[in-house]
Amino acid sequence: MTLIILSGEEIIAVEHLILCTVKHGLEPGCTFVGEWADSEQMKELFQRHAGSPSASAANNLTEIFLDLDLAVLGTSPSEYDEYAVQIRQEYIHYCWEEYAAGRRAVLNGFLAREWLYFTDHFRQRYEMQARKNLQRELDNL
Repeated sequence: MTLIILSGEEIIAVEHLILCTVKHGLEPGCTFVGEWADSEQMKELFQRHAGSPSASAANNLTEIFLDLDLAVLGTSPSEYDEYAVQIRQEYIHYCWEEYAAGRRAVLNGFLAREWLYFTDHFRQRYEMQARKNLQRELDNL
């Protein structure tokens, strides 16, 4: 095992990427806590790494990170079904009715987006299957 030591700037960038995965989207206006958040260096870092996606920007780190996070949506139906079971287990503390209502809202939110993925590579590879999987799960709730 290799130990990787991150700089303060890298830790902040990783924290930002994690926060983006919570919303499954780019979060340029995230609110951060800490003295570092007010520094010009940190503001510039987030503006550079969390700006809105451009149509041709396929190498933006945040976009790639988010697409990797959402790749599971475009897997085979059996793999996706296993993922859906794992999601239910993650929220098992909710009764079925509350879970189903919340999950429907999430699925409808995904399906309402013009694109699920931010990069052309992931759109071409996963978009169609992901939409089928999401709709199938929604229909089964």
